[in-house]
Amino acid sequence: MKTSRIALGALVLSSAFLVAYVLWLGPALPPRVASHFSLGGRADGWSSRSRYDALYLGIAGLAEVLLVGLGFALPYLPADSLHAPRQDYWRSPEHYPQACAHVRNFLCWLGALTSLWFAALHRLMANANRLNPPRLHDGALGAVLVVYLGTVFLLVSRLIRRFERLPA
Repeated sequence: MKTSRIALGALVLSSAFLVAYVLWLGPALPPRVASHFSLGGRADGWSSRSRYDALYLGIAGLAEVLLVGLGFALPYLPADSLHAPRQDYWRSPEHYPQACAHVRNFLCWLGALTSLWFAALHRLMANANRLNPPRLHDGALGAVLVVYLGTVFLLVSRLIRRFERLPA
């Protein structure tokens, strides 16, 4: 079983969207960008617009490379690296490649979701920088985080169910 083209396509599209969105919103940011906020939403870190964009895309890109890279590295790791329901079945030499494909697909979907989360967070940061003084709206940040974590929970649940079901 190969990595799903749909999962890989979603990852590529969402990553391209994130880069385009950050670059598109970049000129709307002030020259001095509030780039970090305290728990109360007050700006407490600053950077130049170009440094902010580069650092933001760098952090998002690193997160995705680590997620997806792990999925593509898994077949080269020992089978006992896989911790999943019904491990005896999935760790066996004849089923381990299929287990790796399931994890790769999951990580591609998680990477796509993470790109969209970074895009939503960037929108919140851009909105915060329009205010004087800059202020991050805690409610909106909480809502975006709840949606992201809820979707991660659903993806993880789906992966666990997939490993619990043995193919017929």
